[in-house]
Amino acid sequence: MNIDAPELDRAITVRDAYRAMERFLAAHLARGESSTASLVACAGLRDDGSTGDPAALHDYLDALAAVTSDPGRDFEIVVDDDLADADRRGMEVRVTLPDGSQRWCFFMTPAALASCGDWVPGTEIPMHRGERHMFIVGACTEEIIARVLHEAARDGELLSRTRPLAAPQRLG
Repeated sequence: MNIDAPELDRAITVRDAYRAMERFLAAHLARGESSTASLVACAGLRDDGSTGDPAALHDYLDALAAVTSDPGRDFEIVVDDDLADADRRGMEVRVTLPDGSQRWCFFMTPAALASCGDWVPGTEIPMHRGERHMFIVGACTEEIIARVLHEAARDGELLSRTRPLAAPQRLG
């Protein structure tokens, strides 16, 4: 395999690339390699696009797969509200996990935050106490919602950032 292999032709975030690099380096060190010179000899690219160690690209792909494998990839997301109202109110979202259990959260834009909420006592100023299951986004689309929830899943926070859903809940 060389650097032009189709398996390496994919877009990832810089964050995921950095995490993959950390895993790759940890695996390199776990094999007993400790010098920078051995790392460069192993992973450094030659003129033909190959690496010093033919397994290096496979090791990197393994590290990348570990980082980008999404523990919540199989969950289903349903936006219960009309996204056209996203700048006026919260958008409620149901997440169905592979075991069939459902969870709930909501998304707010800055404009929606300004137009709803509890009142600061004695004023007409809205306030929000900041719930763990509230996500604030600059724009609210199905794609943004999915990306945010998948990021929470990747970070191991999907369950802590959503609430169990026994019965439909509506924002007040």
